[in-house]
Amino acid sequence: KLIQDEYYNRTIFIKLKEGKIMNYEFNYKKTIFLDATIEKVWEFLTKPEYTKQYMYNGEVTSNWEVGSTISWKGTYMGQEFLEKGIVLECTPYKHLKYSEVDSSNPLTDKEHVTYQLLKKENGTELTINADYFREDIKEYTEGWNEVVIPALLKLS
Repeated sequence: KLIQDEYYNRTIFIKLKEGKIMNYEFNYKKTIFLDATIEKVWEFLTKPEYTKQYMYNGEVTSNWEVGSTISWKGTYMGQEFLEKGIVLECTPYKHLKYSEVDSSNPLTDKEHVTYQLLKKENGTELTINADYFREDIKEYTEGWNEVVIPALLKLS
């Protein structure tokens, strides 16, 4: 069940070393209700057997301590991938925030995904907030809306 769906653009101007100017920051925010306990939703976010089902067939690996690495490895549409990041904040069963590191994008240290979990009477409210600096943001929005969110809802 979708509770809230909002996404908006914030424009910034950053001059990169190569002289290019990137003028796009994107914030994606979505709140959904999952018919599962808060403990189970936490497992959805942190256990590879679950992330493989919604995160482009990627199995997550991390010890979930602040400052530690987080990675997703898998094969999606015939292509192998490895994504990495850093766990920035972690309060089990409540809050998780990590960076996404992409060597092709010098601003990825500013790209973050945050999950906020809230226990409800009949399940869990999950708010996803993602900040990106990318020109190809349409792909990322479609990815959340067409792949990740529907698969997460199916897990519950």
